[in-house]
Amino acid sequence: MKVMHLDSGLDWRGGQQQVYSLVTGLAKRQVSQFLVLRRKALLAQRLQDSGIPLEPLPLRFEWDLFSLLKLSRILRTYQPEIVHVHDSRTLGLLALLRMLGLPAKVIAARRVAFPTKKNLFWNMKYRKTPSKIVAVSRFVRDLLIRSGVDPEQIEVVYDGFDLNSLKSSFNRENARKKLGVPEEALLIGCVGQFTAEKGHEFLIRGFAKV
Repeated sequence: MKVMHLDSGLDWRGGQQQVYSLVTGLAKRQVSQFLVLRRKALLAQRLQDSGIPLEPLPLRFEWDLFSLLKLSRILRTYQPEIVHVHDSRTLGLLALLRMLGLPAKVIAARRVAFPTKKNLFWNMKYRKTPSKIVAVSRFVRDLLIRSGVDPEQIEVVYDGFDLNSLKSSFNRENARKKLGVPEEALLIGCVGQFTAEKGHEFLIRGFAKV
């Protein structure tokens, strides 16, 4: 099996961590893979020594003609059986290529808790282009269904994390010293990117009341 992964994220966030875990996990199972990522993406830096072929693209927006033409060439050369797109921007490119006769099956990841837009292009992206959509939660699945996606088209796959990798690199005492937290103090943490939709504001307000 030959799998191509597409992701347009520049930062190291939850989505990129999941792509990294998936790619490295499939590599252990000897699955042939090809990565298409944005230039200067932190994910590309972390995978540069993996031995997996990687092609950088601008991927600035869905209608990026240069990225579209280059991606079309890569697809013709590599000929993947599955194209796994990990965000909406790259799914837009695949939707355009599907109109041009892309033969590979498309798997789309949907990680954000926002409804899809209601226009013809987004309808093509999420209802016509993917063979399957992987929703990160039941809430995201329900949003897709309310947006008109066939429930049979959606699979819920929760994020995974290798706790052993955390144990090998994390030192509790050093972390507390770095944060300036006394050893005997109660410490409650929350892991997530500091963006509005994560709701950290409500967590902080709740902690203040407690």
